[in-house]
Amino acid sequence: MVKALKPKSRVSSSRAIRSLLQLAQLRFEKCELKEAQAAYLMALKRAKLSESARGVMEALSGLLRLAAEALDPQAMTSWDRELDSWMRN
Repeated sequence: MVKALKPKSRVSSSRAIRSLLQLAQLRFEKCELKEAQAAYLMALKRAKLSESARGVMEALSGLLRLAAEALDPQAMTSWDRELDSWMRN
C-alpha cells in the first residue's frame, strides 16, 4: 500500500522525478542508452511511489523510445501495454 505524501513531500518528489526524466533524456540524446534506461527506471519507480500519473507516463514513454531504438520488440510490447494502461486510467 502506498502512503499518501504530505504536500511538501510531493513537491520534492515531483522535482526528483523531473530531474531524473531530464537526466534520462540527456543520456538518451548522448546515446548513453544504458544510463538513460537506468534513469528512466528510477523515475518510473519514484513516480509510481508518489502516484504521479504524469511522471509514470513520461518514464514509460522514454523506456518505450529506448526499446524502439534498441529494436527490442519484447520490451516495446511490454512498455507499450503498460503505457496504454496508464493512459486509460
